[in-house]
Amino acid sequence: MDKKERFNKAYGFLKYEGVIKKQEDVARAMGASPSNVSSALKGREAVLTDNFLMRFANAFKQISLTWLLNEEGPMLTVVPEFKDENMPQVLEGNADKDVVAEQSKMTERIRSLIHEKGHLPKTFALEANIEVSLFLRKMKGDIVWSVADVHKICDAFRVRKSWLVDGDGQKYRLPQEVLETIPARSNNARVGVPYFNVDFEMGYDVMINDQTTNPEYMINFFPYNKADCWCNARGDSMHPTISSGDLIAIKEVRDPMSCLISGEIYAIVTTNDMRTIKRVRDNGETVTLIPDNKDYPEQTISKSLILKVYRVLGSMKTF
Repeated sequence: MDKKERFNKAYGFLKYEGVIKKQEDVARAMGASPSNVSSALKGREAVLTDNFLMRFANAFKQISLTWLLNEEGPMLTVVPEFKDENMPQVLEGNADKDVVAEQSKMTERIRSLIHEKGHLPKTFALEANIEVSLFLRKMKGDIVWSVADVHKICDAFRVRKSWLVDGDGQKYRLPQEVLETIPARSNNARVGVPYFNVDFEMGYDVMINDQTTNPEYMINFFPYNKADCWCNARGDSMHPTISSGDLIAIKEVRDPMSCLISGEIYAIVTTNDMRTIKRVRDNGETVTLIPDNKDYPEQTISKSLILKVYRVLGSMKTF
């Protein structure tokens, strides 16, 4: 497959899974123009660049960047556990009995979640961002659950993957796990993105203040509703772009080793608990952290020290 074919296949998968409905959804998630998405699908080399594919993979984490760029490895970042492909598949009469049993048990756990959360199947599917007609067929056992479904349900309702897939362990994530897996949405149907009263230190200092883990409220600002959450910025190293006290919309980068875009702003957590917001320059094995405030020095760190990376989608001034 050439680059155009791979991009079209990825687009088709996202549309089939119900993640997107039209080209404008891709453009909005990427921060690109609809005409550029259309041109990329047609294979225009001036648009379908490596940088364009990096932005696409950063917006849709289930698509592998290395596959998009070089057709290396599988198309999906997570290998499906029930089938060899992450596409919905019809369960026919001769389907493997173990697969049918696993699917049935997982469906029962999903049904218990629907009841516990006070949802109808349709509203549950909408909350989890799964296409409703496919969700209903999966609940009936006509189609297998995909890994994408698992991640969407776990993110939407903050349940553990091990419980959902295998019935193992505790159902819900513990409060202290929130910062490690910042939720993409709240537990209810309110519109917007949760604001957590959590600081990302903007210098190189270790965060020592106690943090809360429950969202204070929802922020419904359409350009940044693809963010995982809003939190607080502290410090002056990114002034005037981001000032101390601003709210920042952040989205986790699932593969920071290969998806960092030089010149963009990221919130970074290291293994030694350094938390900082900086522009980055990807040097291969290292990353240079670049402040906008020239009173602060640049710093280069090894990628091996990076624990978590969040793309800073935008900021909001507070008074």
